Amino acid sequence: MNPDEFRRLALALPEAEAKSHQGTPDFRVRNKIFATLREDENRCVVKTPQEEVEELIKVSPETFESTPWKGWLKINLERIDDEELYELLLGGWANGRSQADDCRLRCGDESMSVAIETIVLRKRN
Repeated sequence: MNPDEFRRLALALPEAEAKSHQGTPDFRVRNKIFATLREDENRCVVKTPQEEVEELIKVSPETFESTPWKGWLKINLERIDDEELYELLLGGWANGRSQADDCRLRCGDESMSVAIETIVLRKRN
C-alpha cells in the first residue's frame, strides 16, 4: 500500500477528516486523532490497544514498530497486508470516537469494503 491509498482508506471512514500537527498529516474523527501518515518513510501510525501493539511487534517486527507513545503502532505500509491494515485502521478510528460502540454494527463496512477492493484489484492488475 502506498500513502495515497492509505489516505483514501482513512478518509473513507465515517466522519473522518484530514488535518495535520507538527507538519505531519493526521486523520481524525470528532477531532480526535486515530492515525498519522509518515509519507517520507512510507509508514503510518495508528491508535491501537497497547496489548495488541506488543503482540503485533512480537509476531512481525519487520512490519510493526513501537512508538514513544503507549497505544500507538507504527506500520510499514510496504509490508502490511491491505486487509490487516484495514482492520487496524478501523480499530483506531473506533478508539478515536467518543462513543466506543462496535463500529461495524453502527456504520457497516460497505464504503471501506469498496475502497479496499479497489486498491486490492488495482494491485493485482
